[in-house]
Amino acid sequence: MKSDVLVVNILASIVILLGMTAYFMFKNTGESRRADDSVTIMVNERGYQPSLIQVAAGKPLKLRVIRENAEACKTSIEFPQFNAAYPFMLDIPINISFPPLARGTVDFDCQGSGKHGRIIII
Repeated sequence: MKSDVLVVNILASIVILLGMTAYFMFKNTGESRRADDSVTIMVNERGYQPSLIQVAAGKPLKLRVIRENAEACKTSIEFPQFNAAYPFMLDIPINISFPPLARGTVDFDCQGSGKHGRIIII
């Protein structure tokens, strides 16, 4: 009897975790892109374009970020896992380089705007 309850609890936990993961990965309506070694991200009223980027593990990554709209992401793009923020101005590209990354995810967002994106390292 106790093992049945344990199995049900484990399965329920897995379903909840999968649902939460899908929600956070796909709630932004931006596009996704698979990148070889570099990608350009446009920041506008819709958020980051693309907002979901897939890259291969163990390879360096270069991001080129361009803020297209004065109301979009007013001050910087932030990478909370790295405790890093990169300020930018309207229509002036910034270049961000990452060393080879291990499998996992790297989130990025705009300071206080609710716009966000994710890099998935596979």
